Amino acid sequence: MNAWRRIGIILLLMTMPLQAAIIPRLVGHWIGAYRGQPIDLQLNGDGTGSYQNQPIKWQVQYGQLRIDRDGEVEVFAMKADAETLVMAGGEMATLLVLVRVSEPPEPEVADE
Repeated sequence: MNAWRRIGIILLLMTMPLQAAIIPRLVGHWIGAYRGQPIDLQLNGDGTGSYQNQPIKWQVQYGQLRIDRDGEVEVFAMKADAETLVMAGGEMATLLVLVRVSEPPEPEVADE
């Protein structure tokens, strides 16, 4: 196997736990405003959701939020905590700050 390919695979594997930790924080219902217009974003745990009540698919890759609206993909740099989601990128010229309006899901516990 090519050394560069090995390095790429190792780097990808190293980011997987980080991405897995990010995803649960994103799941939920978020609202905010951009340039005076209300924003409504729902991110479901299965990678589906809605943006302005239109269906979307979403995923996190390399620490970025990718939102697919009917085949049109926008990529956003983002930072999330329990209460806020800050996004930059896509067609936005400034930061978008969203606040959570639903509780994040409880972590799943394996049955023993």
